[in-house]
Amino acid sequence: MKVLRWIERIAHSIGLLLAIVAIVWIGVIIGRPSEKSGNQPNFVGAEQQQKRLAIFLDGTWNSINSNTNVWRMRALCAAKSKDGKPQLVYYEVGVNGFLGGVFGQGLDENIRLAYEWLIENYNDGDEIFIFGFSRGAFTARSLAGLIAIDGILKQDPPSA
Repeated sequence: MKVLRWIERIAHSIGLLLAIVAIVWIGVIIGRPSEKSGNQPNFVGAEQQQKRLAIFLDGTWNSINSNTNVWRMRALCAAKSKDGKPQLVYYEVGVNGFLGGVFGQGLDENIRLAYEWLIENYNDGDEIFIFGFSRGAFTARSLAGLIAIDGILKQDPPSA
């Protein structure tokens, strides 16, 4: 019995590690400036320092109070990286309730909210890192797919 629990824990840890590595790799690929963008800021005359945007999406029935690995990783993010780049962080709780747990109701809302946060905070050349667990990993892959297919919309410039 103890051996099975030990094997289960190792398998869970390896699976989580592989998911994190895959999502970080996606984040690095998406975060690279494209040849089309020319690494220009969103608004004319707005010179912006490149930053890192980290999105953390928790699993079903998980929240800040659950003290999950996703929340712990989010809590470890500093406001600035060791190389001085600003780091902005977004956290979304997992889907909740009966319909959320059984059918995943609310996933589309979690994807939309994370994407809207990206629209508000992303400038060309920024790095994006997306982490997720359980249904949060599905949400992370869906968000990364949306970005890969449609890109990140630009906010309208501030009105004068």
